[in-house]
Amino acid sequence: MKSIEERNSILEKDIFKHVNHGWRVTTKSETKAILERYKKVNGSVLIKLLLLFIVPGIIYLLMPKGRSRLLIEVTQEGNIHYNAKGLSDREKSELMRY
Repeated sequence: MKSIEERNSILEKDIFKHVNHGWRVTTKSETKAILERYKKVNGSVLIKLLLLFIVPGIIYLLMPKGRSRLLIEVTQEGNIHYNAKGLSDREKSELMRY
């Protein structure tokens, strides 16, 4: 069983990794944190819309794409658990790589 200070240190290191990959911290406690990232524009869809019709391409570019949320929790044993909302399977596998 790890102390609160050790768990907080593990959480800080993990948050640092995610912040370097575009996430931002919205809420943080000693053993939990919620991170958020706005979804990116799909480049291939944007190019097709701009080539075919300029106005729909511009509208697509200006539309909000939503956001993804990530809950990071450090257990008493020091293990990190993720709970992701709004991520595709590819984004979830990418999340585990860094």
